Amino acid sequence: MHSGLHIFFSEDEELRDAAARNGAEIVDIRKPPQRQLRMFSGAVKKLRVPRVVILGQDAAVGKRTACLRLGLELAKHLRPCMIGTGQTAWLQGFPYGVRLDSLPMDFSAGELEGQLLIAAERENPDLLLIEGQGALLNPGYGSETLTILHACQPSAIVYVAAPTRKRYVDFPTFRLSDPHDEIRLIERISEAPVVGVVLHGNLKSVGKFGVPTSVGVSGEMRQIAAAVENVIR
Repeated sequence: MHSGLHIFFSEDEELRDAAARNGAEIVDIRKPPQRQLRMFSGAVKKLRVPRVVILGQDAAVGKRTACLRLGLELAKHLRPCMIGTGQTAWLQGFPYGVRLDSLPMDFSAGELEGQLLIAAERENPDLLLIEGQGALLNPGYGSETLTILHACQPSAIVYVAAPTRKRYVDFPTFRLSDPHDEIRLIERISEAPVVGVVLHGNLKSVGKFGVPTSVGVSGEMRQIAAAVENVIR
């Protein structure tokens, strides 16, 4: 049994005994690694492998799906390696990554940085594609996005916008940030360009971003992939 809760079923004596009697195993996905956790070192800055981060305007806008679709498009010409940052990516079999919200804050950037270093050494990829979490201006999950920016020191960013959404999905008392404002802030913090935008939803035309734009997270990614290649080459 796999549990994605922050309450650890494997530490519940009754559930643990029941699992043992029935030959089952309890896996708490959000349980931190039982080892010495890694602190951020800045070694990521020395990586020659470009890092592309897929961020978004809110939670549940399709950042992971956009990451996968972009990876498939880039794989036609390059060797990308995808890095997961959440429990769903882990369940889907991403070979590298962390469950970011399971880690103590002091170690989250270091643990993610460590995965980038390991993936770069083992896979020798042309680029690393990193799944985003939350949103920079999301009142509950902004720290996860900021951690990703610091840990990855990105070369380029792809942004998933939710233009028809008015309020944050988990925090309806808060109005959704303006995507143009958030993009400017992301670029200022990361010193990396947003080279493409993915529109969450089946939308014909919503605003102008000045970069290649894909309609829907499963939409055409050729232009965004080309923009990524132009930056990393």
